[in-house]
Amino acid sequence: MRLRTNKSRHIDRHAVLHARVWSTRMVRISCFKLLFRSFKPLCLLILLAAAGLGVRQGVRWALYDNPDFRLQAVDLNPNPVIDELDFVKLTGINLRANLFQLDLEALTQCLSHLPQLADAQVQRQLPGTLVVRVTARSPRAWIACPAAGLPATRSAGAMLVDEHDIAYPCLPRQLEKVASLPMIVLPARDKQAIAVGKKILQPELQRCLRLLTSANTSDSDAPHWIDTIEQANSWSLRLTTSGGTVATLGLSDHARQVANLRAALRHAEIKGYAMATINLIPKENVPVTIATAHLAAPVTTPDPQPDPEPIAEPAETSATAEPAHHAAQLPKSLPKPTLAPPPKTVPASAPASAAVANTTPKSLPKATPVLDAKVTAKITSNATAKVTSKVSAKILPKAIPRAVPVALPVAIPVAATASKTSRQDRHSRDQKTQRKQD
Repeated sequence: MRLRTNKSRHIDRHAVLHARVWSTRMVRISCFKLLFRSFKPLCLLILLAAAGLGVRQGVRWALYDNPDFRLQAVDLNPNPVIDELDFVKLTGINLRANLFQLDLEALTQCLSHLPQLADAQVQRQLPGTLVVRVTARSPRAWIACPAAGLPATRSAGAMLVDEHDIAYPCLPRQLEKVASLPMIVLPARDKQAIAVGKKILQPELQRCLRLLTSANTSDSDAPHWIDTIEQANSWSLRLTTSGGTVATLGLSDHARQVANLRAALRHAEIKGYAMATINLIPKENVPVTIATAHLAAPVTTPDPQPDPEPIAEPAETSATAEPAHHAAQLPKSLPKPTLAPPPKTVPASAPASAAVANTTPKSLPKATPVLDAKVTAKITSNATAKVTSKVSAKILPKAIPRAVPVALPVAIPVAATASKTSRQDRHSRDQKTQRKQD
């Protein structure tokens, strides 16, 4: 124990000697102390690294290397621009890749570069479907600028313009759908050049589209009969129809002018003439130029006429011969008259039975009155003349009935009639005798 004294001792600082001694043992001890102090943090860091590596490997095995999430189908909505095969060729995706290995943002950016598409979205649908939704541009008209190298043709590769005034080339798959759209002819502008996928800023396009919109509003078939629209000068537009009529319209009041144009075209179609030009700016006294080269008479439908009937040859009779001009007018539908042959002359010495057998026709009626030979011949000639004159009078008008049978009188032999009557008398006498005997 140090004794206390009242004497103060001041030691000069510069007279003190500082000495540091390092030895191998001291270094070893210092290292052991440092390791002991950093052991816990090192163990914690190793545990954290192992956990992170395990999580990473687990996620990779569960998602990226999982065969259940392999790409199995591409769900693309129907559109006139691109299909599934075009999508695979455009994006270059691996069809055997995992769904989580696909970069959706890169695929969306690749689709947005197509000028025919207005919007595109790509999403994943587990377990293995890639959903692609695109919105195609709706074309309104063809764009032509001959001075700038854009020909006025409706073909694949030609320019179209949509509702947002964006110009884009026509694809072969949508050519059939847009082939009937009208053509808008624009002038060449250096500062407002027409570029693919860019908006057209020319004011002439806006004026032509306003006219086209008014025409579509008043007539839904306007795209079919409007061929081209262009701005002729600073105060008028020029519209050419599919029939070749050139119409001059103003920059406003398009509804009235389009209605007058439709009425004029309808009137020309009904009357059978073609219009070359028409100025629709005036409200009254509209000037019209007629195309004389295409002038045609109005179409009329002739009334149907009955076919002429062939002429039948006249039938000659031994009793009465008809005139030549009456026989030539007989229609084919009338049957040929069949006349009985003239009665044979039976000598007086011949028996009555032979005369009856030779002159009696099978079609004679049972009850026929007995007539004299002269009276029979006269009746035959008169009846034949009346029938001939009656047929000749009815042939002249067109409303003659078809297939009218003409029954000409038949000359009845007197001998046959007498034989038939005598036979009936004998039969009646035999019946009376039989009754008396009964």
